Amino acid sequence: MNRPKPPGSGSAGVPPPRPAAAAPTRPPAGAGAARPRPGGAATRPAQTRPPAPRPGAASTTGVRPAATRPGTPARPGAAARPAGATVPRPVPRTDPITADPFRPRKRAGSKPGRLWRMLGIAVLAVLAGGYGYWLHQSFYAPGPSGQTLRIQVTQGERLKSVLTELTARGALQAPCVPFVKASSSCGAAVYLRVAGLVTGLAAKLGLEAHLGVPVGHAASLASPRVQVGTYEIAAHATPAQIIEQLAQGRVVFEQVTIIEGSTFAEFRHALDSHPEVTHALQGKSDSQVMAALGHAGELAEGRFFPDTYHFAALTADLDILAMAYDKMQHLITAEWPRRSPDLPFSTPYEALTLASIIEKESALASERPRIAGVFVNRLRKGMRLQTDPSVIYGLGAGYDGSIHSRDLTQDTPYNTYTRSGLPPTPIGLPSKEAVLAALHPLVSDELYFVATANGNGGHHFSRTLEEHNAAVRTYVSRRAQQGATVAPGAR
Repeated sequence: MNRPKPPGSGSAGVPPPRPAAAAPTRPPAGAGAARPRPGGAATRPAQTRPPAPRPGAASTTGVRPAATRPGTPARPGAAARPAGATVPRPVPRTDPITADPFRPRKRAGSKPGRLWRMLGIAVLAVLAGGYGYWLHQSFYAPGPSGQTLRIQVTQGERLKSVLTELTARGALQAPCVPFVKASSSCGAAVYLRVAGLVTGLAAKLGLEAHLGVPVGHAASLASPRVQVGTYEIAAHATPAQIIEQLAQGRVVFEQVTIIEGSTFAEFRHALDSHPEVTHALQGKSDSQVMAALGHAGELAEGRFFPDTYHFAALTADLDILAMAYDKMQHLITAEWPRRSPDLPFSTPYEALTLASIIEKESALASERPRIAGVFVNRLRKGMRLQTDPSVIYGLGAGYDGSIHSRDLTQDTPYNTYTRSGLPPTPIGLPSKEAVLAALHPLVSDELYFVATANGNGGHHFSRTLEEHNAAVRTYVSRRAQQGATVAPGAR
């Protein structure tokens, strides 16, 4: 049967009447409803985007819950929220008029922030560059000390400690380091760091010749042990010059001079009395000294070259003797194969023995080969050498400064008036010229010589005994006129 239609339902072709518009109501606070725009245009309500699910979190229903707000009716067809589900908090907006839920949020670090950071980095770079330039300039700037300073470096001392001492004594100025209290040790560390940077940069760019600190000593800056000795720092020396001097080990050299013809005992005495020599051999015998040098069993006399030796302060006497020994061995080893043929001795040490006698007998370098020829001729003929210096050496401490007739008859291994041939050892330390004269004597038939006493240190050479005796009488007469004592020996 036909039921009557409710009023307002309309009929075919007749639209139903539009319900009266409800009065606008203010949305509840915090609901996030959109404010009506001017002009009466309808706007859709603001929506909130739910937070993204945490990684690994699983949905209990498999359906994304609908975003609802308190006091807002659920949309038709919206799925019901399970009991106990957490309501997502809406994203707060400061300006609901301009807020757009679909506009991407700005990332951290806006354009003005990036500009400020870049400006700060630029300022720091300028400050660091200026400070580095100042350090570089101070590295090559003259030092504050107006006088020369001497500093003693001991064994094992490092470059930093030496620079610290120089800073404390006023030769270096401690550079200012930001946020660090100025001190001598801090200044030394800064200068070493600058030197290391300079040398490292020069090594990469090939600018070694243009720097004050040579790159060849970069290793010594990395592991800086300073050579032992006394260093003399010039007035107003720059830090670069001081580090270069210490890295290169340019110490103030001491010296000891050994005169040609000196004995080995005199050599040792000169070392023992030198204040800048480390005395490690005092009280030891000559055989113990040779053993310490690594030449046990060798006789010491004549094996050391007489010369002026330069050495750093506190150098051991053993090291100086080693230098003298090596120098003499190098000489005799090089010259022995080139000696004249048919010499009346067969070993290099015998050549040194003859050279030591030539050294003592000759005052003029030009006469050494001629004196050597006389001794070689006498040895070949089996004649005794009859040389006073050998007799004096054999007397030792018994020599009183003058040779007497009794001394010529007192038999000792070194008395060439009573014994034939060469003495058992050299009688002193011969020079290079004396060694060369012994190995290359002048060829002649002369067998005698005697001093002329004319004040030039020369000798008169003779072939026969008669000629020699006449020269001796002339010598004695001149010495008597001079009021000098005449030596009784004749050659």
